[in-house]
Amino acid sequence: MDDDPGLTRLIERELRREGFQTAGVGSGLDATEWLKHHRADLLLLDLKLPDMEGPALIESMVAMGRSVPFIIITGQGDERVAVDMMKRGALDYLVKDVNFIEFVPTVVRRALSQLDKEHRLAAAEADRHRLEQEILHISELEQQRIGRDLHDDLGQQLAGLSIMATMLSRSLASRAAPEVPEATKITELLKKTVAMTRSLARGLHPVAAEPDGLMSALHDLATRM
Repeated sequence: MDDDPGLTRLIERELRREGFQTAGVGSGLDATEWLKHHRADLLLLDLKLPDMEGPALIESMVAMGRSVPFIIITGQGDERVAVDMMKRGALDYLVKDVNFIEFVPTVVRRALSQLDKEHRLAAAEADRHRLEQEILHISELEQQRIGRDLHDDLGQQLAGLSIMATMLSRSLASRAAPEVPEATKITELLKKTVAMTRSLARGLHPVAAEPDGLMSALHDLATRM
């Protein structure tokens, strides 16, 4: 958009010759109305429009939620203002000089290439984040599975062995058998192992003990022995 209709037509003609689709307007109000009903990939924005200056138009677009990437077009002597606009988000700027028109397609193409890279980078970052979340979810499920296995299988098997070892120790003690000290050590070791297994299982996946879980484990042990 530019306050000079003739210059706007020249810019459009040069860009269309290079394969770009264009729409030209001559004021900030026209630009605002056009953006309410259309989508633009990039704006060529003159710093000084008939009804408002470039910075005011950018603020207006942001306020209406229609922020569009833009390139500043400025007259000679306004380069400092153009640099300030780049700090506000402009992708580049063009100075109206003798060779101004022929540089427009190159600057536009460079800006669009930059935008494309940024979009692809953002998409890759989103994919990476999604993949991290999926891996984390799978890891949590696997952790829970291991916790359940420890609790339901190994933990209850060890608990059954611990009870059997306790009963054996008592039986040996009642007969004053010489194996009592060794049996007692085995019983204590099994109790510690059961406690460690349960603690590890709770850390991996807190589970509620099933009422008949221990009895099932004991029955299975008795069958195997």
